[in-house]
Amino acid sequence: MSKTIKFYNLALLHNGEKTDVDVLKVLDNIAKLAWNQKVKHIQGNFSAMFPMYLNERHKDKRIIPFGKFRRNYKPFLGNIANSNLREIQDDVDVVELVTMVYDQKHRTAILDYNREGLKEKDIVVYLNVFVQNSMGSDWEFKFFPIISSTPKEEVLKSSEFRSVEIKLKLDKFTENVVNQGIQVNSSDNVMILDVLKMFEANNTTLDATTLKFELNVGNKQNVTMNLESIRQLVNTLNLDSDYIESIKLKYRNISNGKLDTVDFKNINKQVKEIIFQNDDIKNPASEYVGNTILELYPNFESTLHRSHRNFISDMVTIDHSTTINPSESAV
Repeated sequence: MSKTIKFYNLALLHNGEKTDVDVLKVLDNIAKLAWNQKVKHIQGNFSAMFPMYLNERHKDKRIIPFGKFRRNYKPFLGNIANSNLREIQDDVDVVELVTMVYDQKHRTAILDYNREGLKEKDIVVYLNVFVQNSMGSDWEFKFFPIISSTPKEEVLKSSEFRSVEIKLKLDKFTENVVNQGIQVNSSDNVMILDVLKMFEANNTTLDATTLKFELNVGNKQNVTMNLESIRQLVNTLNLDSDYIESIKLKYRNISNGKLDTVDFKNINKQVKEIIFQNDDIKNPASEYVGNTILELYPNFESTLHRSHRNFISDMVTIDHSTTINPSESAV
């Protein structure tokens, strides 16, 4: 089951100004509270921060599950082998989980999406309960979406392309183009044929609505794909075409030497990624979600570095003798 993750910067504001408060310490202090202190009534539902996970290789990051308890509506339990239905007992609640990975180094929060779970605005309301009880209503958390802003021309100046992935949307007409190689005059569909010629058949996957091409250099170090071929491919494609769902390129940024991933369809939009596209796990636990995010984290290092640099440029330095410690508040 695929999941969409979105990238944010996260800060604690004082009177509307971003501060350099160590958000990680605040989150760790909330995590230390007793369970009954962490359950809060948020936006009409009981919600809570569940126990964090710590990856030993990423000690400056936290994997944080947030759960929303569905108490007003509970689905039935059943088995596809028969028509029997069972009610969920009154002492058992359905919990909708979302996972946040927080990185103090880049002040970055990555959230997965659950239609029934908490959204970023709900998590803000939840976290604000603790800091405002402790420090006053002039303190608040805020998520700032990280925007992909590197121009295509700058990306293509790179001297190292590690991988390229192209997803095409299929309808009946374009499916026939792919399957039968029909020659057409439409530039959008000629584009599909051009892409097919550039990729090996075993680097493609097909489902009911999407055709995906992927090519990479694997784990080899200091190796690049053919630079001119990739530049020609990206420059040839009509990025405004409705048939193109995404064009992702992993490359080394020429300005800072860090690896980065760009989706040419999402330049000037919030950075996001889809995970678990080829994973059979139907309901991955937060620890698994978080560790998956940490594995792909280096692919966005340049974007996160640039966003962090801009994000902290107008931060206000607070008096660090004043510790924001939610564990001392009456919550």
